Amino acid sequence: MKNLLIALVIATLTLMSSNVFAGDAAAGQKAYAICSACHGQKGEGNEVFKAPKLAGQHAWYTVLALKDYKDGKRTGPMAGTMAPMAAMLNEQQMADLAAYIATL
Repeated sequence: MKNLLIALVIATLTLMSSNVFAGDAAAGQKAYAICSACHGQKGEGNEVFKAPKLAGQHAWYTVLALKDYKDGKRTGPMAGTMAPMAAMLNEQQMADLAAYIATL
């Protein structure tokens, strides 16, 4: 049972990471134009808008955060802004965006 659980975890992590690495940073750069209004041109963040720094963020984390906003799993003061933004993205667009953000 323990080996089965370990195999399942490894398979899940592999699938998750393969989706992230499939992102196209060039396509993500175009999509990031909307994000830059709050998060900054270089992902530096913006204290006025309470938009966190994205530069240096791991692609897998960005995808996870966007999916959680889209699915309503992420709540808090910024959910009202981020949920509608994430709702506009499909999984490939999330991966592309995350791939670009990882280059900042």
